[in-house]
Amino acid sequence: TTCFSFGTIKGTGLTLAAPAGPPVIAAASSVGATSATLNWTNGDTSLDVTTFPEYKLTAAGSYAVIGPLSSGTASYGLTGLTASTSYTYRVRHFKNAQYSAYSATASFTTSAASAVGQPTNFVWS
Repeated sequence: TTCFSFGTIKGTGLTLAAPAGPPVIAAASSVGATSATLNWTNGDTSLDVTTFPEYKLTAAGSYAVIGPLSSGTASYGLTGLTASTSYTYRVRHFKNAQYSAYSATASFTTSAASAVGQPTNFVWS
């Protein structure tokens, strides 16, 4: 048998606390052609909370879940993104077998891939 289910300890009448609130989304930073840092403020700062950021292509698809991340984490660096592409992300907490509501969403667009520079200042002899 299980000892708890959905935040309640069976047979005791005790309910375990859900996350205090959802994270508050912040703008992505350090956005490049293939990377970006997702940022948020934690809605629950207790030590027993884990955080699950999720991201996806803005136009389509399902969210890819990142995590769990340890308590207190408020950013995550993504790599391997596609240049000149829009992404959307959101975050939620998990505590005592319960998820918080999702944060609002935020979006960012990766920059264009840099072109290989052409040599300049040739000296012909």
